[in-house]
Amino acid sequence: MQKKAVSPGLFQVVMDSSSLINIQRNFGITALEKVKDEILIPEQVKMEVADHPKINKKDSLRKFVLDHPEIVVTLGDEEEERFFELLTEPGIDSGEAAAMAVALLTGC
Repeated sequence: MQKKAVSPGLFQVVMDSSSLINIQRNFGITALEKVKDEILIPEQVKMEVADHPKINKKDSLRKFVLDHPEIVVTLGDEEEERFFELLTEPGIDSGEAAAMAVALLTGC
């Protein structure tokens, strides 16, 4: 499974797990399906919503992420550097830091 590198598209958005969960809860997984070509999530976010052992295997968000590996991006060198800087901020977890690093450096 080839993961894409971060390359901003015309209307791409970077999401953290809270954003994905809120959309799923408020609008259903079909809302995410409709915009899947516009979504980018860092691997750290994938871990939080799909790979974490506490996530129910039947969870629709988990299934969505696993069914669409093309939305998962890896951090480049610059994103990784910014990621580690952001992790030092109080209250920022790894998924949020990764999403912010990607968004800041790609303009998404």
